[in-house]
Amino acid sequence: MAHHPLITTMIFLMVLIMILIMVFLVVLVMVFLMVHFMILLMMLLMFLVMILAMVLVMVLFLVHIMILLMTLLIFLTMVLIMVLTIIMMFAMVLAIIMVHAAVGTGTLVVTVSEAVHVLVYFLAQALTFALVVILVAHHRLFNIITMVLVIIMVLVIIMMLNIIMVHAAV
Repeated sequence: MAHHPLITTMIFLMVLIMILIMVFLVVLVMVFLMVHFMILLMMLLMFLVMILAMVLVMVLFLVHIMILLMTLLIFLTMVLIMVLTIIMMFAMVLAIIMVHAAVGTGTLVVTVSEAVHVLVYFLAQALTFALVVILVAHHRLFNIITMVLVIIMVLVIIMMLNIIMVHAAV
């Protein structure tokens, strides 16, 4: 029994359409896979960039810690200098008292003048300490503060010389 030509054509068309749909699906799957692969690549790239950023942040953090440690070191040195100067100052006051106890006469006037000297010296030290604290808080002001510290140190040395002169006069 021979099929009608129309039915044969219909079957042929059906098969063709099926094949086309299959091809289309395969292409779609391929495209989907490609896109997926691209997304995976992009994600990998992002991951690498993130790792790089993390490393950079770590390096910056370490550098910052180093800077902080250096500042802390400067701060501690300054504190040490402060403590030493205060000790020296008390020693100086004791020496002055002893000298005046030994001399005996006309002590009061000189003692007052020297007490004022010591007080001024102490104030200068306190100011230096305050400046150091500021330095630790903002290490961008480093240069200006260093200059001020040098000036204060010079003033302190002048005052020390002044005290020595007073002693020489006594």
